[in-house]
Amino acid sequence: MKTPSGEPWRDRESLAWVDPFRKEVWDYNIQIAVDYASANLASYDTVMVTNGAYGLTNQIVITNAVKLIGIGGAEGTTIYRTPVYVNRVLVINHANAVVDGFTITNGWV
Repeated sequence: MKTPSGEPWRDRESLAWVDPFRKEVWDYNIQIAVDYASANLASYDTVMVTNGAYGLTNQIVITNAVKLIGIGGAEGTTIYRTPVYVNRVLVINHANAVVDGFTITNGWV
C-alpha cells in the first residue's frame, strides 16, 4: 500500500504493508508462508491456500515436513507458471512434505 505521495505506507512500528487486494501479492505470499512454516515447524506445519488461481513467476520450494493444502480442492485452487515456462511449479525436498488440493498447470512438480 502506498501513501498519497507514492511512498510505502507504514504503521506505528514503521512496518511497510502490501496491498492484500493485489493478485501478485497473493502469489508471492504462498512462498513466504511455506518459508515461515519451514522455519517454525514446532508451531506451524500447514499452509492453507484459499480458492483461486495463483500465477507464479518462481517455483515454490518445500524443504521440510510442511503441508501445503488448497482449501477448495483441485477444482477450486490452481497454481500455474506465468508466463508459461518449461519449469517446475513446485520443488519438494522432504519425504514428509504434503501438497494436496491443487491443480498444477504450465509446469511440473
